[in-house]
Amino acid sequence: MPLYEEKLNKALSEPRQSLLKVANDEIWPAIRRHFQPERMTTLVGFTSTFSSFGIDQTIVETFVAKLESYAIRIVESKAREKVGRVLMNMNDT
Repeated sequence: MPLYEEKLNKALSEPRQSLLKVANDEIWPAIRRHFQPERMTTLVGFTSTFSSFGIDQTIVETFVAKLESYAIRIVESKAREKVGRVLMNMNDT
């Protein structure tokens, strides 16, 4: 699972950083548009890999849910970082 977490981290961290630089009304729809394909690609790859080993579907679904939660935490973390920087800049002025 660490391999897939690493893939999600890489796929979701960099684009979020650039999207968060431009704060406007379209920021969250833009993040969602990027998030969905990356999420699906990783989860389909993960599911295919583990299904090929004949692992029980319930176990695979549990790991998929954990990966989905991990992906959401990545996006939330990057957003919090950006908000923290904005607040620091506001305090400095």
